[in-house]
Amino acid sequence: AQKKCSEVKTALAGLLLSVGMGSYAFAVPAETEAPAHTAKIPVTVTFNNVQAGDVPFYVSIQTEATYRSMRGYGGVIEATPNGTFTQTFEVPDSGDYAISIWHDLDNDARFSMTDDYQVLDGWATSGTVPLGTMPSFDDAKVTVSGYGANVEVDMIYPTS
Repeated sequence: AQKKCSEVKTALAGLLLSVGMGSYAFAVPAETEAPAHTAKIPVTVTFNNVQAGDVPFYVSIQTEATYRSMRGYGGVIEATPNGTFTQTFEVPDSGDYAISIWHDLDNDARFSMTDDYQVLDGWATSGTVPLGTMPSFDDAKVTVSGYGANVEVDMIYPTS
């Protein structure tokens, strides 16, 4: 089941991406209100290499102005199948957006890492992000036309 963005109080807030250190950090405060909007343009995301689970799968779709902030669109998928699945979200306007995904494998509402920054949760981002650098909005952006967009992302999970 998916919660629409108007129902989401926390969706990938305070995104700090640091591929150079091998980490993504997400802060998800419990009492943050989702932005009010009238969504109307479909953004269909195909998620590849997903691990099945009954833990939160957060999807954040942000403009350059809201990138790495508490604001944006998307939602929370409460259970995921193994493999590939597709979900459609809505944004209010055409333009450039970055899509960030966090699969909270241990269901602790934190982007979990070891002391040496080894990622313990699943994650993905849209666009082409160069390894060893801090991803920018331009690295992750996808263009959404007035008719919408289809975006494909490959999930990355920790190795045992």
